[in-house]
Amino acid sequence: TGTVYLDIPANGFGEIKTMVDGVVEHVKAKSLDGEALPAGTQVRVVQVVDQTLVGVERLTVKGDSE
Repeated sequence: TGTVYLDIPANGFGEIKTMVDGVVEHVKAKSLDGEALPAGTQVRVVQVVDQTLVGVERLTVKGDSE
């Protein structure tokens, strides 16, 4: 999991902050469903595209209505 650090625009790229081997890393990210994700949004990494890019989805809390 991680947090959006730089806004991810709809169908675009932004940046997330996540913990990798105990170190905070900033990684370029895209929303896999094309949804815009503003800074501060909790996300789950669901795809590693390459060493510098990951695909994410909004992290929903059990009980959230969607």
